[in-house]
Amino acid sequence: MKTLTLLLLVVPTLAIAADRSSFYFSLSDLSTHTAVHFFVTDPLERQTGRLVTGTLVEQIPDSSYGIEGVDPEESGFGGETSTFHMRPTAAGTYTVTVLGEATTSYLLTLLAENQAGQHVDAATLDIRGFIVAGSTRQYQLQFDPTSNASIRATKTVSFPSLRQDLQTAFQLGQIGDAKFVAKLNKILAKGEKALTKKGGKDRENKKEAVEKLRQFIQKLEKAFKGEKDDTHDEDDDKDHDNEHGEKDREKSAKRFVSELAFKSLKGDAETLIVTLGGKPGKRDDE
Repeated sequence: MKTLTLLLLVVPTLAIAADRSSFYFSLSDLSTHTAVHFFVTDPLERQTGRLVTGTLVEQIPDSSYGIEGVDPEESGFGGETSTFHMRPTAAGTYTVTVLGEATTSYLLTLLAENQAGQHVDAATLDIRGFIVAGSTRQYQLQFDPTSNASIRATKTVSFPSLRQDLQTAFQLGQIGDAKFVAKLNKILAKGEKALTKKGGKDRENKKEAVEKLRQFIQKLEKAFKGEKDDTHDEDDDKDHDNEHGEKDREKSAKRFVSELAFKSLKGDAETLIVTLGGKPGKRDDE
């Protein structure tokens, strides 16, 4: 009788202590046939998902990866979605690597639960971006299943990747016109060049690069809001007031930035500003 009583006391305790933490990632390219895939790398460098070679692996314990059919009328994002699920999860840094089979935009959704099975808010729950066929994009996130604190997915951004995303957005009709895109690319090129200057101090080079990123965001935002850009600097066309000025103004009126392009490009530029030691939205990094 005593033994039976002991078991009744122990079993509920074990049930309460069960680890119910989990990850769920879904990736769609907003079409009926997915052209984007991904794989997840855990803190111990084990991987699950579709690798760059096309090989499917499930090295992470208690994880799975596959393609799910989704009703477009319900999701609004297309008929196929790449998904990853893992339960339970370990604490540490996870990397999500997105692979592009075609040049497209994509939506990466992240859901997480802690050990108690409670939903953990993510600072960036739905991540939208652009990718070129044959290229990759990476996101890193820190996760502690014992905590209820929000998690944040941080994209790995560089000047080359930002310039590539700008061109991809243009190719997909998410930003225009060509002259405006060329001007934005020129600003980013000067920011990239600032980081490789010789003879200058590294800190000064980074501050110059950050200023170019802020200039990029400013012009991007004005175009998104449909505001006239009255700022004139060395990146503006020198022939703005020449005999072709009227045609130039007509072309500039066609410039536009979609919500998808604005949020994605601005977010990437702000991430790069932080990487370089700056503060988004601030003019003084001291």
